[in-house]
Order: sequence, then C-alpha cells, then structure tokens
Amino acid sequence: MQNSGAVIHTNTLGKSSKRFNENVSDHSCHLFRMKFDIFEDFVSPVTAAQTLLHSLCKKRKGELDGTMNFLLGVLQNASAPPGQRDGALHMIGTLSDILMKKKAYKNQMEDFLAQIVFEEFKSPHGHLRAR
Repeated sequence: MQNSGAVIHTNTLGKSSKRFNENVSDHSCHLFRMKFDIFEDFVSPVTAAQTLLHSLCKKRKGELDGTMNFLLGVLQNASAPPGQRDGALHMIGTLSDILMKKKAYKNQMEDFLAQIVFEEFKSPHGHLRAR
C-alpha cells in the first residue's frame, strides 16, 4: 500500500497528458491558455493529486524514498506506456523542492537529468518532450 498514492497520481497525470497531447494536435492556438489557466488549478484533479503527493512525501518519513524508487522503476522500464512515463516525470517535478533539500537526491540530480530527462527529448510523443 506504500506506493498506492504514486499509482493513483501517475494515472491521473497520464490522463492529463493525453488531453494535453490531443489539444496540441487539434487546437494549438488554445494551448497556451489551456496550459496556463490559473483558475483551472482550483478545480483540477491534477493539482489535488500534486498537493497530496507533496504533503505525503514531505510529512511522512520513508514515503519519499518509496515513491522515488517506484518512479525510477517506471522511468527505467523501456516498455512503460508514455502516459506513465509522463506521470512519473510530472511527479518528480512536483517533488523537486523536497528532492533538492535532500543531499542524497541532490547529488544524483545531474545523472538523472542526463540519463532520463534528456533522453525524453528524443521521444516521438510531444507531451514527453514538453514535460
């Protein structure tokens, strides 16, 4: 049950990525407004999931390590669906301020960027390149 929040969050963010990718293809003129609508944050399930994840990892001992192990497992799995990969990257971005305060994660950030994040720039999926 330790990573159930991560699974829920990954699925929620994956659905958001699919919507984002569809809108990029179909309605690119509205992309900026959709992606940066400040009022959407008040009712968005993505924002609620981000807040839950951030609070969980910040306040509960051991949850950050378990969540990061889960997320790295998703990102290192080459057969993971693009929506899960996007969700995992989104979750790590949500946790970035916590990760940068922990020496163990801060020291590994350069390798993470080089091995995982920069590789997504070559992805055929636009939402992964944008993440």
